[in-house]
Amino acid sequence: MTHIDAVPNHDVCFPAEEPILPNSIFRELLVRSKMASTTASPAATTPRVTGKIIDTLAKVSVDDTRPLPLVCALYAVENPEGVWLCAYYGANRSVFDFLPQKDAEIDEAKLGIAFLHKEFIPKDQYQPADWEKFKKERFMVYGA
Repeated sequence: MTHIDAVPNHDVCFPAEEPILPNSIFRELLVRSKMASTTASPAATTPRVTGKIIDTLAKVSVDDTRPLPLVCALYAVENPEGVWLCAYYGANRSVFDFLPQKDAEIDEAKLGIAFLHKEFIPKDQYQPADWEKFKKERFMVYGA
């Protein structure tokens, strides 16, 4: 079983919060040092999810104390090698109506959304209990 959590690090999330350096030479050295020390993100080196959605659970939740709704969409995607269990979380309303549905053939590279969590289980090891466990661990809604 392979677990992939595509949570970006500080360098990816907050590049605008870099200290403003007075000298362009210092800025260039900082950029070079970051390039040399930054490792590839997990999403760049991991296999992409492809296959047919065999089960899905999706819910949009709202909270009066938050400005945007939250959508949580969990997917079980089967291909010849095994089953991918994937979780998408988002607050972009323009995506809600276009989330993939059950029985759709998907290719993560062309999907238009990014899975925050991905778990691959080889076909001979997959059990329906794995999907139930994934749903319990990864399903999120406001107020839960």
